[in-house]
Amino acid sequence: MKFRIFICYSQADFFDEGIDVRNYLADHISDSHVFIDQLKTKGIKWRPKNEEELRNSDLIIVIVTPASLTSDEIKREIKIAMEKPNTLLIPCKDENVELKLEELPWNLAEFDGFEFNSTDFLKRKLYREITKIRKDVSKQRIKDFESQKKLAKSPILLELNKKMFWDGEIVYIRGKIKEINVGVPTTFKIISPHGDIIQSGELKIEKNKEFFISFATGGTLIPSEGLYNVIIRHGPYSNQTTIKIKFRKSYKNKQNHIVKILPGSSVPDTKFVKPETLEISKGDDVTWLNDDTAAHTITSGTAVKGPDGKFDSGLLVPDNNITFDFKKKGTYKYHCMLHPWSEGTIIVE
Repeated sequence: MKFRIFICYSQADFFDEGIDVRNYLADHISDSHVFIDQLKTKGIKWRPKNEEELRNSDLIIVIVTPASLTSDEIKREIKIAMEKPNTLLIPCKDENVELKLEELPWNLAEFDGFEFNSTDFLKRKLYREITKIRKDVSKQRIKDFESQKKLAKSPILLELNKKMFWDGEIVYIRGKIKEINVGVPTTFKIISPHGDIIQSGELKIEKNKEFFISFATGGTLIPSEGLYNVIIRHGPYSNQTTIKIKFRKSYKNKQNHIVKILPGSSVPDTKFVKPETLEISKGDDVTWLNDDTAAHTITSGTAVKGPDGKFDSGLLVPDNNITFDFKKKGTYKYHCMLHPWSEGTIIVE
């Protein structure tokens, strides 16, 4: 299956460059279909085909130039792009114009992207970005394929965004029905750990046979800890599926503790963090602030035995921070992967 890319651009500002970018990506992204907006050159009759390609694309690239901000067609295309999971916004930046993300209309600043001032830079940067996005799309396609296999065995497929929820977190259930019986409602029930029905209703099924349920834990809806059952039914009892949700209340006195990575701690035989040993309560958060001029990592485990996989900040650059929550009692040793003499300890009571 081809990786489909759609490029939105302004013919007035970027016609030749747009075609150049399109040809480059088509040549360098293997098994790809790169579709550039034909409406600008072929006229309004091309709109249905244009919109079909736009909606079916795995990635939409919006190249923003001054003329594009006054184009009704690009505004229409961006509205469709907002519905897609993968959209790259590329504002043009050169000696004559400087477009900044936060100053753009139509909520464009919500998209990921980068500024450019030359077509060559744009092509190289797009190639790197698209390579990353394509990997994610491939993983999702594999996941969708596995879902289809499961759906072949079950009338209703359900997916949960996580296994266990704390007070105030959002439960998000995505489902898909194998076959829709027209006129037959799809219903749901939320059953408490005690067997009571605490909520029920009817679900809206989309054209692609998918449906969604979301609700917050805690309050009157999910009031007590335990295992809840969400039952989805479409028609007869044989078309019924259950998914389980585990809920635990957060601790009322939950606190956030600050640990500072000290200036100069990248030098051997200097203190790494303050405090070096921190005692907290179960359920508390800990935030590490990097006050040093060098990058560090906050990696669970020790330099001698290596990482134990419990938490890892990745590269924490100066003036940045990272927060982890500790839901289990125990003693947690951590160190810096870049400076192995740098260690600290969190004790959870």
